[in-house]
Amino acid sequence: MADASEGCSCSVGVILASVAALLITLWIFIRPKRSKTLPPGPPTKPLIGNMDIFLKGDGFQRLESIKKVTEEYGKDGMCTLYVGHRPNVMVSDYELIKKLTNDEKFTGRPRGMQDIHFRRKGLLFTEGELWKEQRRFALTTLRDFGMGKTWLQDLIIEEAQELINDLEAVRERPVNPNNYLTPSVANVICAISYGERFSHKDENFRRLTTLIGQNVTLAAKMQAMQVYPWLRWIPFTRLRQNYLALQKNLKDVGVFLRRLITEHKNNLEGEPRDYIHAFLLEADRQKTKPTTTFTDEQLEKAVFNLFGAGTETTSTTLTWAIIFLLENPEVYKKVQAEVDKVVPDGGFPNLEEKESMPYLQAVIQEVQRLANLVPFPIRTTTEEAQLGNYHLPAGTMVSPNLYAVHKDPKYFPNPEKFDPQRFLDEKGQIKKVDGFFPFSIGKRFCLGESLAKMELYIFFASLLKHFNFELAPGETISSRKSIFGIVNAPVPYKIIFKRRNN
Repeated sequence: MADASEGCSCSVGVILASVAALLITLWIFIRPKRSKTLPPGPPTKPLIGNMDIFLKGDGFQRLESIKKVTEEYGKDGMCTLYVGHRPNVMVSDYELIKKLTNDEKFTGRPRGMQDIHFRRKGLLFTEGELWKEQRRFALTTLRDFGMGKTWLQDLIIEEAQELINDLEAVRERPVNPNNYLTPSVANVICAISYGERFSHKDENFRRLTTLIGQNVTLAAKMQAMQVYPWLRWIPFTRLRQNYLALQKNLKDVGVFLRRLITEHKNNLEGEPRDYIHAFLLEADRQKTKPTTTFTDEQLEKAVFNLFGAGTETTSTTLTWAIIFLLENPEVYKKVQAEVDKVVPDGGFPNLEEKESMPYLQAVIQEVQRLANLVPFPIRTTTEEAQLGNYHLPAGTMVSPNLYAVHKDPKYFPNPEKFDPQRFLDEKGQIKKVDGFFPFSIGKRFCLGESLAKMELYIFFASLLKHFNFELAPGETISSRKSIFGIVNAPVPYKIIFKRRNN
């Protein structure tokens, strides 16, 4: 019996030793190894690297964790976090961010799950010569068809009027504001890209705006797939279900956009009247060029990017603005009083009145600073590059950390406080503040910055003029909680829009 017992113990010991050896082997060989040429960072874990930092807690908790890790382990405003085996250099020094965002070597885009659908086409997920040519075309076209034009202001005001009508029709029932803001913002993009607006009651249009919102939610649940794309093939899992739902949504949006493009192809006469028309005319001019980037697929993906990025960022900023006002009643009272003083009763704001409402502009900027919709506009190096004292190989991910800069007391004293006054000078006029760049900066700054500023101003002032915001019974809000997906969005909430008598 003793021999059998000893034999059993020996076998168990061998098994345990083997398991231990296997784990040590995995730790040594699968654990990401830190590069000596990159900035320092926290210890990595087997297989996941530092992914636990990116995925722990809600949106703001993750952003704060990354900021603290950079401060603790980083050096010279830089810290390297490993996403699986891929290093991601987080840069929180504003001067370094200005340098890298203006350097051609830092204009690449990382590869990931988005490439399954976009296939390195469009405006957001491209690089190299295709990106340069298409970005130049987009900037010129967007400027020609709206940026700073009177007709675009009139269109946004028209959308603001319909938004107010939609909210009045709710008859002060609790609603998710994003469900009403998204169609109005999306219609502005429609006018620029397609040349027409849709009725908010149009079923196809409503379906499009619903899909855009769903895609943001789904993307927030699939971040692990960016590191381990094979997770999408595991059957009967939530990740697989989310992946299939997202692919179906993307396909449905593609059908909608291809219909718009086909309609334009059947009527290409006259001067360019919108983005799709201008693109198709340029494609016709380049049809004999073997290396042309003006293809049907490029057009579809570009318009997709305009719809998605142009809609979600603006509508989400407005939903954040409502939260911050409800949490800061003194600011709410002051900004609404300014709007009432400038905008006539029953009227809507126009661009000529904008300079008369500096506090409103300051409130919008403070919302953008604290909401941090796109906290890490990720780049990759297109070739070997030097950043500070560190050498970055080609293909290295580099993330300007807007969140850390927007919370830097060097630029924003008492950074956690919601204080629009920080964006005003001693005369109460709007001023430029170093360290504030919600639309990014450099060679890949946001294409729609001018448009977004117009929309935020007109929509926000219109809402303040015509409604009071009240939290629905039983609802809670918090400006310190968020969902981090395609953008950093607030936790969904419902409020009551109470019609004002003016």
